Amino acid sequence: MKTQKAPPKKSILKTPALAPITSIFTSITLLSPLLICLDLSTIFADALIITLSNVPYSSATTFEAWKICSYISLAILIFMILTLCIVVFRISRFGDAEAGSEAPVTLLGKSVLVCGSNMLDRFDGLGEMNGRERNKCVKQWGRLYGMGRVRGSDGVVRRGIDFREHVNAGI
Repeated sequence: MKTQKAPPKKSILKTPALAPITSIFTSITLLSPLLICLDLSTIFADALIITLSNVPYSSATTFEAWKICSYISLAILIFMILTLCIVVFRISRFGDAEAGSEAPVTLLGKSVLVCGSNMLDRFDGLGEMNGRERNKCVKQWGRLYGMGRVRGSDGVVRRGIDFREHVNAGI
């Protein structure tokens, strides 16, 4: 199983954006071309609805408006298909059998990844700080985080998130 190590800014301190408009700023900050393409595809999907309505030529639409909407629709569809091909290629090339479990969305799924983690003791007391102080404190530790096979503080080996030196170490 391939694991990547990530600094706090790109892993545990990353706050998820709920809408593609706000998510694109996070994607640009993280310099992630794949996330930028996905965000743009989602934003362009809204524009596609408007431009596709003018593609069937009618007497109420001028020829110039029809031509512009057709080209914009075609460009958006090509961009979306290319983004889809990149995603499919990336999953088939870099994905693994447990790809679906890499980003849990439920509270239970997230709890399972950190249960028994060696980093929990280090994070004790950070919940009382405000967000800016907490982020500064975690960044000052200079630790990297990874996801993979972890032997937790309870001695059980499981898939989880932990400090870099505990992921796949001696397992």
